[in-house]
Amino acid sequence: MADNHAVPRVYMAKLNEDCQKKKWKMEYKDVNITGPPHDRIFTVVVVIENKEYTPATGKSKKEARSLAAKFAWDAIHQEVNAHPASTPLQQPSPSPSPPPLQLPKCAASLTDVASSPNYISLLNEYALKNKVTVQYPFKDKTGEDHKPNFFCACEIGDKIYGEGTGKNKQAAKLNAAKQAYEKIKAQPNFRPRQSADSLYTSLSSSQETSEEASMNGVDSDLECKSVNDKLAAKIDAKQLHEASSCALASPRGPAVKSKRKDTPLAPTFSKMHQRENKYTVNKRFIEEFVDIKRISRGAFGCVFKAKHGIDKREYAVKRVKLSFEETDAVAAEREVENLAELDHENIVRYYGCWIGKDTFESEDSISDDSSRLTDYKCLFIKMEFCEKGTLDDWMNQKRGTENCKDDSLMKFQQIVKGVVYIHSKNLIHRDLKPLNILISREDKIKIGDFGLVTSSVDDLSVLRTENRGTKRYMAPEQAGNRYGKEVDIFPLGLILYEMLHIFKTETEKSKEWPNIRKCRFSQTFNEDFPTEGALIKKMLSENPCDRPKATRILEILNQTKQHRVHSW
Repeated sequence: MADNHAVPRVYMAKLNEDCQKKKWKMEYKDVNITGPPHDRIFTVVVVIENKEYTPATGKSKKEARSLAAKFAWDAIHQEVNAHPASTPLQQPSPSPSPPPLQLPKCAASLTDVASSPNYISLLNEYALKNKVTVQYPFKDKTGEDHKPNFFCACEIGDKIYGEGTGKNKQAAKLNAAKQAYEKIKAQPNFRPRQSADSLYTSLSSSQETSEEASMNGVDSDLECKSVNDKLAAKIDAKQLHEASSCALASPRGPAVKSKRKDTPLAPTFSKMHQRENKYTVNKRFIEEFVDIKRISRGAFGCVFKAKHGIDKREYAVKRVKLSFEETDAVAAEREVENLAELDHENIVRYYGCWIGKDTFESEDSISDDSSRLTDYKCLFIKMEFCEKGTLDDWMNQKRGTENCKDDSLMKFQQIVKGVVYIHSKNLIHRDLKPLNILISREDKIKIGDFGLVTSSVDDLSVLRTENRGTKRYMAPEQAGNRYGKEVDIFPLGLILYEMLHIFKTETEKSKEWPNIRKCRFSQTFNEDFPTEGALIKKMLSENPCDRPKATRILEILNQTKQHRVHSW
């Protein structure tokens, strides 16, 4: 059997991201499980567009999936490289050519994706040139939970120009952008310019080349020129200037011409390289984002709030050292793998990642002196930004107030929904705590930090990593190496207790915490929360088998909620 431990787990994230980008249907198919209970051998195969790739084996499902993902990744790229004339990196020749070779469906679809115009980018350029705003408001979702249908509009200024539908939000947005661009293009005063189209074609091709190099382990931030520098070198400055002056026509009149007639556009691109930030020197981070601010800092990484330079949305960007410790690097890769697979309203949303070098303060540094910074290879994870902070922040804000029971139960119900979804994916979070539970602008709960997530097996005899998590919230059995999904139920009981009874000080919490873990609650708490107290005691059971499943907890919360409504 191959040495599966040597296979980088990041291949799962690479393959998943690539399939999402190309809109391929991908799944991991469990083929077989052999061996005695203490030494299982799992066999998994990747299926993309109904085509099965080379099966892989491992001592866990995660290990087998990682190797299977690598086999599929290598096979797809071998198929594409075997027929370079059909790859998206090659532009079609205007001269007659023989019929294209018949490639597998998943490999042939690469050409279709690359040939599709980037309508969102075209509309963004249109908005910049005509000084209007482009927005994509989403309407109601229809269909079943397993087969949803999203509706999205494209608003330019104060008028709706397009409406699109899709199986996900991104597909609906792209369809709406396409319809809007086609409507603008059909206007009598629209003048298409080849220079503008070639600019976007070159930009798209350069970005794909850069992304492919990054996914194959090349540090594009340090070893490659930027996309903008390549464009400035390849395209004549005069042609770029003409493209920027009249790329698209305005719906209210002719195209807006640039006031700086004698200044080429190329120097404008290079200004992006002049940006500086005191928290990072990573080129891609600085080029794509503005207003980068650090919002939290840990032993081996940081989380930043940053605004994207094009869509103007704020994102959370997590930066993790890959060369700090092997265990931390594996945790970072695991977080990306699992975030890419999860899609739920109560799970923090994942948008993408990249690898590049950045600087960190030395361990003995106590200042921001740049001369004491050290270079590290880093993984940057782009995620949903939650404006209202963490659940811990919320409890600090509520400290000293009275009667927040209804708000607490509503938020806790959303937490449990997220845990139900995680468990339905055969995963265990292993680090549930208020600091890892976020709150969005719409006051919606979002569970985050999936660095310690592991696959779950109902068989408690399976060996697991010891003492992974936060000790204050860890279940008793988590100190050993045999446990299951029940380790996520124990911290839920602790979280519900402190949401209902917000401690006045941290000192009070530290003093009472051992009693709470042993279900020794105060008489006042038992009197104020009799139903909730009984549920918490069940969740904090010493025996994992006595704890209710997440689905059962959700049922109890729904029944309690209905009872409260009727009592009003």
